[in-house]
Amino acid sequence: MLKQETVTIPKEAALAAAQQLGIEPNRLSSLLDISKASGKKSVGGKDLMEGRQELLRRLAQPYNISFLSSILQDESFFFTTILTGENDYAFYGAEGNDIRLKTVTSDEISLLVRDIIGAAGVCKTNTALSLSRNGLLSLACLLDVIRRRKLENLILHVVGSEPIEIRDLENELAIAQENRDMRWLTPFFLNAFNMKSPFDLKKGLGELADMGIAKLQKNAITLQDEKSGWLDMLGGKKSILGINSMFYHQDSLQLLSTAFLRVGDYLYCIEGGESVAWASIDENQLKEAVLTLIAPGDNPGSAAVKAEPAVADLSETVNIGNGAGDETAAKPAPKFCKYCGTALTPGGKFCRSCGKPVGK
Repeated sequence: MLKQETVTIPKEAALAAAQQLGIEPNRLSSLLDISKASGKKSVGGKDLMEGRQELLRRLAQPYNISFLSSILQDESFFFTTILTGENDYAFYGAEGNDIRLKTVTSDEISLLVRDIIGAAGVCKTNTALSLSRNGLLSLACLLDVIRRRKLENLILHVVGSEPIEIRDLENELAIAQENRDMRWLTPFFLNAFNMKSPFDLKKGLGELADMGIAKLQKNAITLQDEKSGWLDMLGGKKSILGINSMFYHQDSLQLLSTAFLRVGDYLYCIEGGESVAWASIDENQLKEAVLTLIAPGDNPGSAAVKAEPAVADLSETVNIGNGAGDETAAKPAPKFCKYCGTALTPGGKFCRSCGKPVGK
């Protein structure tokens, strides 16, 4: 494996250097936080980046921008951004007045995700849930209430606790919306899936009741015996990683959001959307899902065609060992069904709309 250097570029000169070298930024590059900091009038860009045209092209002409955020064992945080070109990848980091770029392969990205989330040797089960956003949020609030009760009992030297009520979930949601501490599931999902109020927790609890997870009687929430062990495990120490991918498809800006939750010996893939799919996956399925999320979209076209609003910078410099090598990257799975155009579930074998096989 070849060691790739991390290249540091002043923001002020980044796009200026690209444009002076004849590399015109595309629409997707405006989602990075550099478009207003540089331009053709900036000086010194060409001399600064002479001989590094390929890195500049990755910066100015991405076909996919993926924001990765993770919390490891409830203790440490890790954030980075992945730039995907037509056939190549790079880590992007913005820190102060500088940009850092590091060439990488798709295999190295999937291995990094595997190591961050701890997917090696996970066990796969038949767990597969289909939830609305209200259902996912109700489940997350319920798990956070259970966890908070356990921690409070330890601190207060108390055994047992009062029954969980709907107002406890409402309080948990209010806490999550206020502090956004992503070490807790509710704020992590709110952020990862860009979930906006209003929410209907009672409706979500109805979904959990239909699945045999929990039942609401008057104001009290009763955990179903056969699912209590599963809920207890999910409330334990965990690692969680989210990927938000932005790309163009048929001249329209698209967003795919997926979270991966590692708890105990199990790994779950939680795919966002109007409906949420929660499924147990193994290491190979994790790789397939990651390759799907970071795969290039359509050519975004020139930035002069249509300006997109900038998004909040979710990136920080990534520091890994060796960079890109000469390994052959696995071919990414398609993002959309070639028969009906529906967005495909990462790792799925069939289109959930028309039922036809995904293919490669």
